[in-house]
Amino acid sequence: MNPQYAYPPPGFVYYYPQPHLVHAVAPGTPHYNPAAHGQSLNGPYHPHPPHGMPNACHVDQSGWYYASPHQHRPQHPPPHAPPPSTPLHPPGLPLPVPPRPPFMAETASEPVADPSEPAAGMGVHAFWAGRLAPLPGHQSASVLRPMKGVGAGVGVEVQGGNLKSETTPVELLPPHSFFGTTYERAAVSPSAASERTLIDEKTSDAQMQVKNYKLKPDAQIATGTASPATASETTLNDEKTNNMAALQGSRKSSSPPIPTKNNKIVENEKNDFVFDKYAESFVPQYLYNIQREPHPLKPLPALPVFPPVSYANSFLISRLITDPTTTPSLLLAPPIAQDTQPSPLSAATYGAHWGDLLRWELDALATDKEQIVLWKRGVTVAGWKDAEFVLAVPGIRENYPFLEVGDLVHLREAAPPSEARPGGRWALEARVAALHLTAEARADIHSPPLKAHVQTYVPLDLQNIKTENGFVVFGAGERVPFVFNVSFAANARPLCAMQAAADAVARVLDADADGKGVNLARQWIFPEVEDFLSQPCAMLRNGEITEAQWADPGLNAEQRLAVTAVSLFQSPVPRLISGPPGTGKTRTVVESVLQIFRVQPEACILVCAPSNPATDTLVSRLQKTLQRHEMLRLNAPNRTFAEVPDSIMQYCYIEDNKFALPPWKQLMAYRVVVTSCLDAGILVRAQCTNAALMALESDIIAPLHPHHLPKHVVQPHWTHLLIDEAAQGSEPELLIPISVVLPDAYGVDAKGAFMPQLALCGDIHQLGPNVVSDRARAAELEVSLLERLFERPLYCNYMADVHAQLEAGNMRPPPYTTLVKNYRSHPAILMPPSAIFYNDTLRPAARALGRVAWAALGEGEGARLPLRFVGTDAEDNSPDDRASWANPGQVDAVVSIVKALLAEGGASVPPLKAKEIGVMAPWRQQVWALRKQLRNEGLGSVDVGTVEDYQGRESRVVIISCVRSSERFLEEDYKKGMGLMLQRKRMNVAITRAKELLVVVGKGALLKRDPYWKSFLQFCLRNGLYEGPELDLDMDGNYISRLESMLIHSGKHELDPEFEGLMIAGGVAREALRE
Repeated sequence: MNPQYAYPPPGFVYYYPQPHLVHAVAPGTPHYNPAAHGQSLNGPYHPHPPHGMPNACHVDQSGWYYASPHQHRPQHPPPHAPPPSTPLHPPGLPLPVPPRPPFMAETASEPVADPSEPAAGMGVHAFWAGRLAPLPGHQSASVLRPMKGVGAGVGVEVQGGNLKSETTPVELLPPHSFFGTTYERAAVSPSAASERTLIDEKTSDAQMQVKNYKLKPDAQIATGTASPATASETTLNDEKTNNMAALQGSRKSSSPPIPTKNNKIVENEKNDFVFDKYAESFVPQYLYNIQREPHPLKPLPALPVFPPVSYANSFLISRLITDPTTTPSLLLAPPIAQDTQPSPLSAATYGAHWGDLLRWELDALATDKEQIVLWKRGVTVAGWKDAEFVLAVPGIRENYPFLEVGDLVHLREAAPPSEARPGGRWALEARVAALHLTAEARADIHSPPLKAHVQTYVPLDLQNIKTENGFVVFGAGERVPFVFNVSFAANARPLCAMQAAADAVARVLDADADGKGVNLARQWIFPEVEDFLSQPCAMLRNGEITEAQWADPGLNAEQRLAVTAVSLFQSPVPRLISGPPGTGKTRTVVESVLQIFRVQPEACILVCAPSNPATDTLVSRLQKTLQRHEMLRLNAPNRTFAEVPDSIMQYCYIEDNKFALPPWKQLMAYRVVVTSCLDAGILVRAQCTNAALMALESDIIAPLHPHHLPKHVVQPHWTHLLIDEAAQGSEPELLIPISVVLPDAYGVDAKGAFMPQLALCGDIHQLGPNVVSDRARAAELEVSLLERLFERPLYCNYMADVHAQLEAGNMRPPPYTTLVKNYRSHPAILMPPSAIFYNDTLRPAARALGRVAWAALGEGEGARLPLRFVGTDAEDNSPDDRASWANPGQVDAVVSIVKALLAEGGASVPPLKAKEIGVMAPWRQQVWALRKQLRNEGLGSVDVGTVEDYQGRESRVVIISCVRSSERFLEEDYKKGMGLMLQRKRMNVAITRAKELLVVVGKGALLKRDPYWKSFLQFCLRNGLYEGPELDLDMDGNYISRLESMLIHSGKHELDPEFEGLMIAGGVAREALRE
């Protein structure tokens, strides 16, 4: 036989050195012994790492491998570089079956512990082992552990770092909905379970969907991709409990249960079944079993640590440098028990409090990811050379699962038992390279292990004739001949960064034990009235900005007051700027940055926002004034170039064709650095924080001038931190940029030191942080720092406690400013949100508003209120197992409204154009349906997006499609945080985007069960703005705004006595509540 086609002895694993991989030999993997068999037939066998590679790899408790941080790691070669030594095999000849690693059991019921697993107590706590994606610098272990909580029956759990099997018998039954609402499954003995006949494998790709009768009031609706045996968290906060009670109060089972006898369906009643396309999809038992088994894993190489240790080495002295591979404190302990109260939110237990909540949240995130399994999915090739593949993930359109570029994907082989290869199934790793939230909803994944797996197990034959070095090659668009159970590993890095920031702030808070000096951590996190009144408030330039010095001369009095307070005064407490939609919050932040830049030449400003789009908006507005050498837009390396607007790319630093951190001296030279709150962690990991930089300056200056008097006072590098849209981020998320700017506690002798300034701007009534854990939500993890500070006496009792002292001569600007003038919307559009969400404080100030002509608005007095609710009973549907929703009837209604508006567009002032119409829906499936229908009508320029897409935006005309029409899925919507029902902040965003006309299309009979939508519908009914099916809704005087009262009473016609009485009662109630 030709030597190049000869096979090595059994147990041999081909070795080809890849210098870009962390050289970690998987424990237990069989290796070819060169002493016994001589040299490898494909080149010399290397028992040790290639020259320059680390000789040792360490293993932590998580099972992740990581290289020693003190050893040199060579640069990565191009991803398409072929391995130096590629084994060949003859065409058509099947490959030998590789043996299982010795620690892998033959069956899932008898797993054997990996002998290389570390003992409990080392590194990551055993609770998190196998549940999280490896941190940068670490690589996954060679075994993919069983997934917890998937399905019923035989399960495998992890205890003390070892694999332990459960003895629960397998019970295979059709979906619960098959038997009706009153059926309860009886316990099945192991012997009886073994006698059950599995459903033929041909049905594995079909959906056994039968009628799912209405649930009991206390029933829970399972997600379409989750296991039917998933247990959800049981502790809910009061608001959620009250909201769900409103949903479930009228829910009754109207359909009789299906007659059964001994758990079998009565034959003569089978004809009564009605197939239900929304019933749970049937998943064969063997697929559940695959998820509950350990599998040998082909891992990806470790992500590099960013910034590398060499970055801190370039400017810090060695004793100040921290090890970036240290296990995050969040992963050192498990979550506290469900019935245990978290540590209180106080200065003494600040770090522990957030540790408890963030562990709850991480556990919930990991559990959610574990329950989302894409069963028996195929993979398509996108780019074979670079090992790029395409995976369909319908739920990503609604962030379920929530995926980001860089997330880890696990692929478990899912062939039926009759088609399984001898030797067992493999598991492969992939990483998300790009997300496409289009109608196809797909993710591009990068997976060299999948490419190697295909080349290993797909033989050459007449069907596979394309080869490369003797291996099969697939072209773009071709399907890989394997199917997988696809699951996702939770990414712990964001929460670990939040906990690290909380720990840093807590350390400074602990330094305030003696009560001496100045502790900005306490004054920023727990400000008191005494802090504001007793601390000096330095003033620059006489506290005035002349008219010629305003970069934006169009600011109103409230905006100018906020800018002056932030830029010309040194405040001992955070400056808060609150503003409803359309009041110019971002405009105020931008002017504040420019005034600080002008007035304080030595200032270095960090500007942040919770989201990348909001951060890009800040850069777009600042670039009109600031030059490239003055401002940096800092991005994470995994952010793609396509996500960044072309106009601001010049302000980004790029290295090796990806975003990077500039060299230290260049970074220090920027006057303004703009980044997201999470990406501010790059500065923390690079140790470019005020605490580290001031320690460096102190260690260098003090020894050089030990006798210098007066003593040198160390000044902070970062002088100001401004956070826009601060209500969108949780408090731990905002702590990341705060930990960059926060200095250590100042001593009593630190006179003359500049105290860094903190300003937060946002709207606590708009969309806030997304929290998964019910327990963490009940403990107020979703309450932003901005919202919590507004509840402290310094801010909420400002008028009573502080105003009198300021008038007595203690002149300084107030600690917060509220922007109330709305420059966006018609007064009628402001009436509902002003009354429902903003305590009746909104003041219309829009100038030069046009007028939209539409026959549905009527003539004369009726046209004064450009707002309509169009009621419809059209049914919603979901084409992809409830991952997303659409409502074809509402699509037709919206398109009809758009066509009618444009048909009369010439009569509008100015004439209405298609691009001036915005359409929004809470589900992306509806967004795609609307876009498709509008394009078919030649109206592709109409702007269509989700509610989240519209936050911070506006349109001349806004049409909202509420989509949901069925009561059945309201509970599921609420648990997932989807839709517009019982989503107060999302509703507020939706109804405040319009400038001249707002149209809502929905089912009023369902929306009225939401107290906020009920008030909106009452407003429409009492002003004649509702059209559609008759709506049975009691009228009361709640939420009648001053704007509505003024506008109604300014009419020329007399009011109906009953209606006038209702308005008077509502006005009296409003004023009483305000007092």
